[in-house]
Amino acid sequence: MKTKILTILLCFICTTAISSYAQSETQTPQKREQTQRPRERVRRDSLPSQKMIKDLSLKEDQIKKLKEISANFQKKSSELREKYKDDRETWMKKVRELYTERETEIKNVLNDEQKKIWEKQQQEREEQMKKWRENRGNRGDRGGRGAGQ
Repeated sequence: MKTKILTILLCFICTTAISSYAQSETQTPQKREQTQRPRERVRRDSLPSQKMIKDLSLKEDQIKKLKEISANFQKKSSELREKYKDDRETWMKKVRELYTERETEIKNVLNDEQKKIWEKQQQEREEQMKKWRENRGNRGDRGGRGAGQ
């Protein structure tokens, strides 16, 4: 009798542990970012990245201007998120406008050669995102959302 109870208890503990692990592995990047400590978070919108500094051979004054642009963008983005938290469609529209504004400001900081490199990198990034979105829909029979529909 004790053996059966211990076996059932052990199965329950293992099932719970496996379930918890599986859920942590399938978290969205946003959810993972929320669970990280603030110092561990890396803002995607932070400019300039070390890669950007290196690839574009940015000068100190450009780095300073790009940091200001980034800080402004993050502040405005947070304000929009709070203001339109109940209206996702309007929020998305405003954020797109904000991204366009930021892109224009970035281009104003870069010289012609840097603009060419940066625009090429942006185009490559867009192509990667497009492929990622296409592949995201081709998950086959792995279950998850939409499985069995």
